[in-house]
Amino acid sequence: MSATKRHLCFGIALIFLMIGDLWSKSVVFELVSKQPSPRSGPYDLYKNPPYRGPYYPILTTNPGLQFFASYNKGVTFGMFGEYNLKYFFILFCLVAFGVLVKLYLEKEPRLVLTKAIFPFRIALLLVASGALGNMTDRFFYVGVRDFISVYLVYNQERYHYPTFNVADSYIVTGIIILVLLNLFCAKPQVKESVK
Repeated sequence: MSATKRHLCFGIALIFLMIGDLWSKSVVFELVSKQPSPRSGPYDLYKNPPYRGPYYPILTTNPGLQFFASYNKGVTFGMFGEYNLKYFFILFCLVAFGVLVKLYLEKEPRLVLTKAIFPFRIALLLVASGALGNMTDRFFYVGVRDFISVYLVYNQERYHYPTFNVADSYIVTGIIILVLLNLFCAKPQVKESVK
């Protein structure tokens, strides 16, 4: 495949994945916003978003899955959410996206063996599209819209994994692929002999 076709495929896939993430957030937030509030009827999540709104149970088994309307103003697991760092996070996402695109455009990636170029580029695509999806949320909303809540009940206690979204899944999957490639397909480092 020529470089031009490869770049075009990357761009189309990036847009498709980002739109899929944004669409899933919009659909679920609309679904969850119709759930009654314990106080006064349906929430208006877009005009006056709560940090964590009502929920919509999907699987009531153990482990379970439910959709929560949640805005994450921080980073992973809500860290630094109490600070007003919205534009810092947007800038960070833009810089990270630029680095990922630069790595993708390298004709011969310096980090992995030739046989691993395709999965390396897929991993970069996943991380880049997840970063853009979350960055778009930061730009238009009070924070990243998270909605997937997974839990496990053990000894009558409910343990929740932090709420996440589709873009987070892209990022985590891409990072796992990158870690595996680094472990098993990394280019050996050539050490220069000291004379």
